[in-house]
Amino acid sequence: DGTYTGFGNKNLDYSGKQISVVSENGNTACVIDCENDGHGFHFHNFEGPGSILQGLTITNGNVADFNGGAILCEESSPKITDCVISNNSSNINGGGIYMFMSSPTISACTIIDNTSPDGTGIHMGMYSSPTITSSFISNNSRRGIMCRDFCSPTIQDCVISYNSGGGVFVHTGCNPTITN
Repeated sequence: DGTYTGFGNKNLDYSGKQISVVSENGNTACVIDCENDGHGFHFHNFEGPGSILQGLTITNGNVADFNGGAILCEESSPKITDCVISNNSSNINGGGIYMFMSSPTISACTIIDNTSPDGTGIHMGMYSSPTITSSFISNNSRRGIMCRDFCSPTIQDCVISYNSGGGVFVHTGCNPTITN
């Protein structure tokens, strides 16, 4: 439990390992505060579902000239559960979460109040196929979810509301499955 700031507590990298980062008492008790300087987590070494991020709040991530204010997934597919991703920003895409050729599992997460020019809450690009379930995606400054460049997400049992620019934007070539 606690609020973690400073060097060593942002831009966290699993380095391809199947490890779990889990809070002791849930996402309100464990906060990664990026202090408007960097990502919370960067998955880019082919991490799979054995790489788990659970029960944290990631806030104040800010990446200038880059994607993914809170979480950046590149060619990785971690499991992200029961996290709050709030007040993060990117000057390009994905103020909350950005993925490129990735298929993470995102469940029971709250993704709110993030900013970027495009796909603010969650932005998926180039052949990403995430599974997003039982999550709340709201009040993001642009779109809640942006799906582009041949992505095939599964979005189920989510509340997507009050995102300026729309809830879900589906670009040509994408094939989402959206239920409930």
